[in-house]
Amino acid sequence: MSTIEKSLLIATDEATKYWGLLPAPPGFSTEHAHGWIEAVDAVMHKAYDVIMVTYPFADNPFNLFIHAVRSRSSMSRGAGLVVLTTPDQKAEALIFIGKGVNRVISTDESVCLHEAINNVVNVSPRGPARLMVHLQMPFGERKCAIRTFTENISSTGMLLGTTNQLEIGRQFDFEFSVPDSEETVTGRAEVVRHSFEQGGNVNGIGIRFISLESESSEALKSYLGQILPVDDYSEEE
Repeated sequence: MSTIEKSLLIATDEATKYWGLLPAPPGFSTEHAHGWIEAVDAVMHKAYDVIMVTYPFADNPFNLFIHAVRSRSSMSRGAGLVVLTTPDQKAEALIFIGKGVNRVISTDESVCLHEAINNVVNVSPRGPARLMVHLQMPFGERKCAIRTFTENISSTGMLLGTTNQLEIGRQFDFEFSVPDSEETVTGRAEVVRHSFEQGGNVNGIGIRFISLESESSEALKSYLGQILPVDDYSEEE
């Protein structure tokens, strides 16, 4: 039985065309688009699993490319979107995390590129949400409690706005109340990334749900149905 390959689009411009020579992960069929018109046309007419785009991209504002990918007329609307940029422009590119972009990798981290591409296959659409979340984690012999707020949420995780620099891989229990209901979502999660403000300081953490308590899955699904219609994608992660 043959294995179905996942599809990857690598979008580059004149300044970054040689970045497209980086090898794709095993199990991906790769296509290349050079320049704005060719890249936008590609995402409009084919459903890719992952798009890797270089930043900055051509002479157009980068948010216009994100809008093209996530628009209702895009065949690749649900694709994972990975940005490859230079180390000095990474902080600038990171502002697009949670606004359509799922991962940002700099050229000096290119060894992590395959992992980033694999991790964004079948990403879940996210919706903007302002929910108070209670985190609990071990701190020595005691439990540390942190209260923070969500920036966005999906079926697989949340972006939390916090300056608490919890290390990537840190696990904890969490709980939040579903608005306009008596339901509570509780479970366990881990930190998978940091988001950064313009100056390079951590201003948020991306968390992935590891497990949800009984009935929490249905409560979360019901809430997402209110803020994220089935036929719509928020301009994310």
